[in-house]
Amino acid sequence: MLGEKGDQGGPERIAKHHGAREVRVGDAVGEGEELVRSPRVAGSVLRGDDGTLWMYAAEMVAHCGINSWTRNSRVVLASAPNESAPFRFEKELFGVFSHEPAATRAPSGEFVLYFTTTT
Repeated sequence: MLGEKGDQGGPERIAKHHGAREVRVGDAVGEGEELVRSPRVAGSVLRGDDGTLWMYAAEMVAHCGINSWTRNSRVVLASAPNESAPFRFEKELFGVFSHEPAATRAPSGEFVLYFTTTT
């Protein structure tokens, strides 16, 4: 579990805890862009306390297709303000190779993320 006792770890806390880097200009998907450019597999969508939807997804880097997922998959975080809005890229949480994100909320309200990785 992330965070200290009594700490309400949210989706941003997961990224900070693991030192995820911000995606730079020129990467597969830029900050704030809609998730429409790279193949991805949605793992989980959770609703934050403020109503924001948070999607944890496996995304293929460098516009690679699903056939090369074992060498090109990373876990990203995207958000949408409501069910009718498109999800927008927030940041990379875990780089290549990471896959199969599954997020849930702990009884404490903290966001917990499980995923597959080789590192």
